[in-house]
Amino acid sequence: MDSQVIEKKEAFEHFVRQYEELRPLYETYTESIAGLLKTLLSQKSEIDVQNIVSRTKDVESFRRKITDPTKSYTDPLKELTDISGVRVIVYYKDDIPKIEKLLSTEFDVDPDATENKADDLQTDKVGYQTVNIVVSINKKRASLPEWSPMEGLKCEIQVRTVLQDGWAAISHKLLYKDKHALPKSFIRRLNLQSGALEIVDDQFSGIRYDYNKLVTKVTDTSADDLLSLGINTVTLTEYLSRAHNPQRLFKTALEIGFELGPRLDAGYVGSINDLNWACDVADVQALVTLDQLLIDSENIYPDYLSDIFAGETNTWIVSLPFLTQLIVCLTHVDKFKPEDLVGRGWHNDIANRVLNSAGKFASSL
Repeated sequence: MDSQVIEKKEAFEHFVRQYEELRPLYETYTESIAGLLKTLLSQKSEIDVQNIVSRTKDVESFRRKITDPTKSYTDPLKELTDISGVRVIVYYKDDIPKIEKLLSTEFDVDPDATENKADDLQTDKVGYQTVNIVVSINKKRASLPEWSPMEGLKCEIQVRTVLQDGWAAISHKLLYKDKHALPKSFIRRLNLQSGALEIVDDQFSGIRYDYNKLVTKVTDTSADDLLSLGINTVTLTEYLSRAHNPQRLFKTALEIGFELGPRLDAGYVGSINDLNWACDVADVQALVTLDQLLIDSENIYPDYLSDIFAGETNTWIVSLPFLTQLIVCLTHVDKFKPEDLVGRGWHNDIANRVLNSAGKFASSL
């Protein structure tokens, strides 16, 4: 065997042994970076993170990397930037630059090793997209005893959307996990799906932007102008939290024996959707109309709610959207059938009880 080949092989094994000894430190580093990112991003309500995953390169992966004939390393432990790896998966594409900014503030970023795969694509090309940011801890953090042993180590942080991550996983499965190479025409089809998902990613970001714009517009509307707005889930949420008549309804319900549920849990959001549906069925299209229903039924709904609650032995936890829906059922009882309410998730007994009570008191309106 050629002496140069022997020397090269011995050098590889020397680096592998070094890595075996240092790997526990790299594992600690990877976990520490991932934990720090989770803490930092949990404080950024404007960034929607789907998941953070991490891995430290195993010894065999390290060996394969440094013995790759297409690569050349003098000191792989210093030259490799992805021994520690963390992946941050976000829901929206426009959150990626926000994370890049956060990383540049909290870490020392290696600009030469950092890359944005989208920048490598020509305007007429589609394919793999992710941002790979190589970082190390800054001097301030390195001065802390728990971080000081890890000074100088690098970590590759990948930032991508849920759709980009899904495409990358399937692409990797097709391209590298089978003994047969994927034909060129199949690779083209695979890359075209990346382009399709890029369009969807842009649409998702646009939907979030428009939704946030709507929320801001509604929340900035004065109390005097609020009732002039049409009905949707956003305007209903704002109306119920700010208007006077819904609060009177809620106070009456509590006096009867109903109990207050959480303000903004998943059940509350579901009740808002149900109220929106009920308004649509009853052809109640504006908040001013809904508000007038509460005013018109104010002398009746205490008895109506008491009739619904009568005989109830269990704690009945309700939300304001649910109570308001009961009023819509009262004022438009002819528009609702028990099966309609059951189809929205109501218990059959509750659906029948509500509509029977509504039928009893509707004639007094």
